[in-house]
Amino acid sequence: EPPGDDDEYFSQIIDSLDDDEEYWARMQGSIDEAQARLDAWGRDPNPSWAWTGGTTLSTVLDSAALSVARGRKRVQAKVQAASSRAEAASKRAVAADAAAAAAYESKEKAERLAE
Repeated sequence: EPPGDDDEYFSQIIDSLDDDEEYWARMQGSIDEAQARLDAWGRDPNPSWAWTGGTTLSTVLDSAALSVARGRKRVQAKVQAASSRAEAASKRAVAADAAAAAAYESKEKAERLAE
């Protein structure tokens, strides 16, 4: 809700816009720095980015590949376990269906005998 004084309200808007400009300037600086690092990658004899903790790109890629392989194995294990559970549930459903059919047949037979 705007304050009662229009000048104060517009001053707050201007301050907010100035804050946004600073934010966008910092963001643009980060983008420019990242672009410069990408452009220089492979040209520097000792490449290192802050986010890699000083490790080389090949180490980062190897680590990522290892993580993907581990994740794949975990997913495959979960899929296999789910398939086993589904197969067991299917077998139980078939057995329950057969038991229900036998019970129905037995009921029908009992009703015929009772007549």
